[in-house]
Parts: sequence; C-alpha cells; structure tokens
Amino acid sequence: MQPSYELPRATVEETVNYMINLLDEAAATPQLPWDLGTDDTNWQGRFTKAAAMGLKCKILLFAASPLFNDNVPYCTEPPQDAVTNHQVWYGAYKPELWDQCLQACVDFFTELQSRGYYELTQATEATAKGYRDAYNKAYFTRENNKELLISTHISRFGKFNSWDEWQYIFVNSGNGTVITGGLTPTLEFMEMFPMSNGEPFQLNTATDLFYTDNDYNKPIRDPRLYETMLVNGTQFGDHAAELWIGGRDNINDTEKETGKYATDDRHPKDLRVHINDMVRRAVDAGVDVIKAVQIGSLNTAEYFGLKNQGAVAPGYKADLLILPDLKTFKPDLVIKDGKVVAENGKLLKDFAKFEKPSVRSSINVRWIEEKDFEIKGTSEFVNTIEIIPHQLVTKSSVCKAKFENGKLNSNTETDTLKILVMERHRATGNIGKGFVKGFNLKSGAIASTVAHDSHNMIIVGTNDFDMYTAAVELVKMQGGKVVVNNGEVIAKLPLPIAGLISDKDFDYVVKHCDELNSAVKELGCNLDDAFMTMSFLSLPVIPELKITDKGLFSTKKWDFVKINPEKCRLN
Repeated sequence: MQPSYELPRATVEETVNYMINLLDEAAATPQLPWDLGTDDTNWQGRFTKAAAMGLKCKILLFAASPLFNDNVPYCTEPPQDAVTNHQVWYGAYKPELWDQCLQACVDFFTELQSRGYYELTQATEATAKGYRDAYNKAYFTRENNKELLISTHISRFGKFNSWDEWQYIFVNSGNGTVITGGLTPTLEFMEMFPMSNGEPFQLNTATDLFYTDNDYNKPIRDPRLYETMLVNGTQFGDHAAELWIGGRDNINDTEKETGKYATDDRHPKDLRVHINDMVRRAVDAGVDVIKAVQIGSLNTAEYFGLKNQGAVAPGYKADLLILPDLKTFKPDLVIKDGKVVAENGKLLKDFAKFEKPSVRSSINVRWIEEKDFEIKGTSEFVNTIEIIPHQLVTKSSVCKAKFENGKLNSNTETDTLKILVMERHRATGNIGKGFVKGFNLKSGAIASTVAHDSHNMIIVGTNDFDMYTAAVELVKMQGGKVVVNNGEVIAKLPLPIAGLISDKDFDYVVKHCDELNSAVKELGCNLDDAFMTMSFLSLPVIPELKITDKGLFSTKKWDFVKINPEKCRLN
C-alpha cells in the first residue's frame, strides 16, 4: 500500500471504452435478470440487463454528441491541457461513434421486443395535467412503473418520504442529518426547460415564468418543470406552494407578491436617483406601475417591520413624493413627516450638522517603509489577477513582470502591475503581494481602504515610491481613496470614519469621486471605475484569483499560491 496514488487522467475515448466494457460484461452475466418485476424492495438502485444495455445507449449517445465528438473542442478557455490531451473531447469528429450508438439502440430494442416488460408511462389525457401526472408516476411515485430502467433517488435519511420534498434537501452533514437547501435547482437548470410550445425559455420575453396570471390551471412551461422543482403556484395535494404573503389563500393574488429592490456597492452619484430610478427601470421593463411602486415602498416596509410606513393610509407617516408623471419618477415635491423638505430637486430645510462619532483610529498599521513594496521572485513569469471588464470574477493568468537582481517590478508594457494588500485593523504587519492586469496605468499609483470584505489597504501601482506615497497618504487621511503620480497626491477622498465613510456632505463626496476617476484616466486607465474594480480584487470568495493580506488566493485550488508559478505558460 502506498500513502497516496496519482493516477493519470484518462482520455475521453479511454473513459467511454472502459464504461462500455463494464456494461457489456454486466449484460452478458447470466445471473443478471432482464427486469425485477414486482420485487420493489430490491428495485431502487439495482442493475438489470435492461439497465446495462440502456445505459450503454445513453453513454454512447452522449459521447457521439458535439460536446465530445467534433472537429473543434467545446472548451476554448485556457488552460488547454485537457483539450490537448484529448481528456475532454475525441480530438476530431468520428462518424463511427454514431454507428456504435445506433447499434447499441438496435440491440436494446431487439431484446425489449423479445423480453417485453418495459414500456412508457402513458398520459391519461392530452393536457398539461395529464402529462404531468404521467411524469409523476414514472419518475417519483412509481405507480406500476415499467418505464425506468434504473433509479438512483436521493437518500432521505428516513426523514423525507415524499417526492415533492427533494428540493429542500441540502447536504448530508456527516452525522446522518440533513441540512436543508443544498440541492435547490439553479436558475441555469430551470432555464433548460422550454416553454410549453417547445420554444426555448427566454426571460426577456416571458411576462410570467410559470403560470399565466399565477393560475395553476394555466401552465406555460414544459410540464416536466413542475414535477422537477418548486415554482410559484405549484400545487401539492389541496394547496399551492406558499410563495406569496398570506400563502395558499393568495396564490392567484399578484398584488401580494413579495418582491423588493436591493442595491449594493452603488456609486455615490447614483444616490441622486437611487430607488426612484429602480422603479422607473422596472416600469420601462414592463412591470405594472402600481406593482413597481409597491415593491419600492410597502413591500420593503413590511419586510423590515416598519408598521406605519410604506403606504398612504390613516395612521401612516406622511412621507410622500409628489410626481408629475409615472414615467420619470422625478418628484416635484418631497414631504417628510408631513412637512415639505424639498422642491424641484432642491432642499428647503437645513439639517443638523453631522457630529463625527468618537472612534479609535481607522488605520492601525505598523511603520510603513518603501522597501515594504519590494517583491522577491525567481523569474519574470508571475501569477497574475487578470481583470474582466464589467465583472467581479477575474482570470488567473501568467504574465511577464520586470525581473532584475531577484526582484520583481511592474511592467507597464505588458500591463502587469504590482498590487499589495496591507492589513490595517490590528497592526499585524501582514502584507499580501502580487500582480494584476487590466488597469493599464502608465505611471503613478492608486490606493484605497475600501477593499471588500476585510477593507484593508489595497494599492496598485507602476512603481514602489508612488505606491508607498499612496499608502502613507491613506494613513494620514485615516482612510479613503487616493491617486498619486511622481510622488505627488493629485486626487483624494478622505473617509475617516472606519476608512469607509465620509464626514462631508453628498456634493463633496461626489465631486471628489469624479476627481479621482478623472485622475486615474489621466494615468492611462480605461476602466469605467478603477476604484470599484480594485475594491473587489481582495474578495477571495469570488473566482478565480484574488489577493488578501496573506497573499494570492486561488478559488480553483482553494488555497494560496506563490507569485512565481510552478509551471510556466503565458496567457
């Protein structure tokens, strides 16, 4: 026995042949029955000769499909090792695979004609309900089922005994108990089920995902969908899925839907329109105007237990927007607690001066020196966080940095820049170092204390001195955002409250945010918002490569990786 084994990954052809040989061997075994008949106690999960022959058909059909059998691999994303080694495709189109699949199907149906027993479960009526019932009998309740060749149902650990409860199961916790939720179908899975007319599901053309007017008797999707996952309005026995306020009593009451708007990481200038604009966009997208307003008012108030807010009614607070129309949603008048506080976009009331809370220092770091920004290495090739514009996910790439005398530096020619994360809460001295591609800075550095989710100091730059200058400025400001070029601060926004919040007014923050973005673009950056992009590079739960104060973290390996890759392949 060896403490561990490393087996080489097989090719697609080797894998398929191995499975087919096992199934052929099983089907040729005299002791293996063609069917199990009424022996239901041994039915689930048991193989029969029919199961072996049927599974062979399915595997060969899958193998012959364009997913594996084509002149072009379906996977074009790097790395391409699995493609080159034919581990995810055959390497070329092989028409003989279809011949093998056809022969396997002919063999199965020839045997079926001779042996009998298996047959499709028929619908009792040519309606959506009829097809649903047939699907239910074949795949869940298994009433006189002769359709399934083999079943591998999810274990219920003795707790669940109804087919319609599977979507609540999460995972086995390891001690025999079930944690609910983990097998909940994804949106991607749901969208695989077409409309009832056979057309592909299109979210942007469907006004209702499941039922016309939320009426259970008017399904508009593939009947199998309703037996596969829990959807709005689905009936179980004598009641419907309780996905509305009030549950089963309101299954056809669209006014009781519980939708709410949600925002996260919005730009300060977006707060000029904020929820108003979300209502406008919802109406533009086809949402009923009353429903759109309700989602932005009453629904949210009820969710958070604000008993006297969110509606115009006796006993409710007089917080009102007086709108000129139901299209722009730009109020002429704003009323708060029964008093006019704004008119035509201008405040009429002076608010009490903000008192900065008394908190400890927002930046707690050990003494910072320029040498802290040095990165030692063994070659010019470096693992690099590659930004994907307009996305939070990043690529893990290998790029060329400048390498001299055992030290790595930013390379503006390849857009491979240094990135550092410095712990700022407990003065641990932790500094994570790496490289990032996508900022396209030609000079200077940018830094911020808004860096999800730990909100340490994050710095990106073309040279150590400007990065050092930017970090020192963050300490002086007690947090914020800053742009430095040639050792000079050219734009900044102090955020002295926890390094995240300004103690100035709205106009001040928006003005300085605009100045920051303009300054970054002058240094060569072409991202829409460099600081927003940078703030997510330290969030290690989002694929594919991120950086924390402990170093580069790969979500693929779920571990930290070195700056210099073990194997070098340029992207």
